[in-house]
Amino acid sequence: MPAASRGELLYSTHCIACHNEQVHWRDRKRVTDWQSLRSEVRHWGEITSLRWNREDVNEVARYLQAVYYRSLPPE
Repeated sequence: MPAASRGELLYSTHCIACHNEQVHWRDRKRVTDWQSLRSEVRHWGEITSLRWNREDVNEVARYLQAVYYRSLPPE
């Protein structure tokens, strides 16, 4: 089994308590492309006072794209 990515570790440490896969599959999706995915990750990081830098946001967004948002155009 491959080692977890930084994005996966950040997500599982800080986000999974409130999110399950249902949040990524709901009907009213706010994520429609790479920019909106990054924007949502950044937004919720700010709401929860995570103080993630740009690379942290990108890593979590990449992880989410790989796992939940495969149909999004590439970054």
